[in-house]
Formats: sequence, structure tokens, C-alpha cells
Amino acid sequence: MTRRDIIDELRQKTGLSSREAGLVLDGLLESLATQLEKGGVVSLSGLGRFEAKLTPARPGRNPATGEEVLRP
Repeated sequence: MTRRDIIDELRQKTGLSSREAGLVLDGLLESLATQLEKGGVVSLSGLGRFEAKLTPARPGRNPATGEEVLRP
């Protein structure tokens, strides 16, 4: 499902214009991102639980050159 598909679904279910549905989606995603950036947890019943985690960098190799690099 794409962003456009979500906006179309919102538009059909709420009677909002495409522009208004897009603004609703943008606001929702911004709120979720802000909460995750703060280290919070977002739990949406029926959809899932989202949590941002920091993981240490680990060594890897560039397959084209064989050069060792740190992967995030």
C-alpha cells in the first residue's frame, strides 16, 4: 500500500478532500516519528508496537572492493 492508497482510503472513509487526508496522514506520521525519536514506544492496537533501537556499528566488507567498513 502506498501513501497515495492510504490517502484515497482516508478520503473515501471520512469524506475529506485528498489534500485534507494528506495533511492528516502527514500529521500522524510526524507525531509517530517525533515520539520514536524521543525514545518512546508507539503501540497501535491491531497494527503493532513500534520502538526505535540503537544498535552498535559492526564490521562488514564492501563486496566490490573488499574494503572493510563499519555498517550501521
